[in-house]
Amino acid sequence: MKRVVATALLAAAVPALGQSVRVETDATGTYIRPSRGLMGPTAPSPEAMLWTYNHPTAIPQSVSLSPASGSAWVGQTLNAEMLQRFAITGSGVPTMEIPAGGNSPCLVSAAQNADIAAFLDHTGSNFEVRAYASTSSTPLWTFSVPAQYDNYGGPHNLKVSRDGSVVAAGFNISAGGAPILYFLNGSTGAVINTYTQPSGFIASVDLTDSGGLCVIQHTTTQALAKVIDTATGTETFSVPGTGAGTAYFKISGNGDVIVVGGFSFHVYKKIAGVYTQIINFSAPTSWFGSAAVVSRDGSTVGALNHNYGTNYQDTSTRIWDVNSAALLGTFNTHGSGSLQGSASDAAMSDDGSKMVAAHWGTQDNAFPETLVFDRSVNLINQIDSPGSPFSVDMSGNGQYVLVGAKSVHANIMGNGGNTYLLSNAVACYPDCNGDAALNLSDFGCFTTKFALGDPYADCNSDSVLNLSDFGCFTTKFALGCP
Repeated sequence: MKRVVATALLAAAVPALGQSVRVETDATGTYIRPSRGLMGPTAPSPEAMLWTYNHPTAIPQSVSLSPASGSAWVGQTLNAEMLQRFAITGSGVPTMEIPAGGNSPCLVSAAQNADIAAFLDHTGSNFEVRAYASTSSTPLWTFSVPAQYDNYGGPHNLKVSRDGSVVAAGFNISAGGAPILYFLNGSTGAVINTYTQPSGFIASVDLTDSGGLCVIQHTTTQALAKVIDTATGTETFSVPGTGAGTAYFKISGNGDVIVVGGFSFHVYKKIAGVYTQIINFSAPTSWFGSAAVVSRDGSTVGALNHNYGTNYQDTSTRIWDVNSAALLGTFNTHGSGSLQGSASDAAMSDDGSKMVAAHWGTQDNAFPETLVFDRSVNLINQIDSPGSPFSVDMSGNGQYVLVGAKSVHANIMGNGGNTYLLSNAVACYPDCNGDAALNLSDFGCFTTKFALGDPYADCNSDSVLNLSDFGCFTTKFALGCP
């Protein structure tokens, strides 16, 4: 049945908030939806955004969370290169700022379960990998990369294992030659082993929890996903990807699941000791390589792809269950204008219950650039940033999301950037205003969020805001908080 839409202001149903809403009626019922202007959907509620940090000239191109040390690490590049450390539960003021060399990649990767962050810098004619703890700006150790390796390969070519025991870093030779992959001891910086190839380009690295296995993207004429044993430096598995563009291949915590994105989305699962393809998904004129991810437990995979056939104006986010290879849901965005909504990065909670995905955003700002989903691909949080996100990370429990974004769109020349820390935690759902007391003000808070179309107001998680959500909220309110 064709939907009939009537537009109205709900003066009686909701407070006068200066926000226009509309009523949509179809065969399934009547629904209240906010009217969207050019600024797109609403930003996250104030209590969800823990802090925002703005730098007038530098751009945060690399971010990483270390919940074990309460740290949010940021690699700032362009005009004010540095490594920054923020307290996750702090006020958004850096607790540490370590200057970096000029024209530096400023890549950072931190261990989720240990107090170590690896930082890739460029000093003089050499790249340098340094390790830091949250308590001091003095490096734990420093590793100097031979000068012949003059290309760092991209923002995902540095990784610290979850336990902090291994650091992987890939480097290339711009004029052609043998790329190299270093495996460094997380405690000392000593070389555990190296992996080399006669030619090509290493574009991304990812490690298992213990650092025992590393998956890389090695490109010659096409992208190859390769699994390397870090203790021996030997290749244990290799499979072609689809296409040779920028792609970030991922591996699960125990190494049993590998995600290989490109023109198609391929997932391999170890069955009887052998990596076997279980998912082979593609869509017309779509690229799945820049924002693909696997959960630490290997139960869930996902990807946000952009559609270059529609001038990078459309994206789709999908999540799959690994055991059944079933597609759990799809979330589509559509924009317009001359700016590209290219996929940029993604991360997932340990159990696959939450996923964050980011794209550059379109000129009409039709949808927020950073999107947070539950496992059924319901939108549960978002950041509508003025510029393009380059890097995202999520804590293992899915509570925190760290985002680094340019101050303007990636297609526009400009300085400066913003770092955001978002919380997905709702300690007690009916305590809408977060004051640790259930009273009538929580009903007013819920009604306000409902009128603004805030994802919080979708109490029954059916992706539609209607009167059922009021009943759901009332029920949860009556049950109280633990």
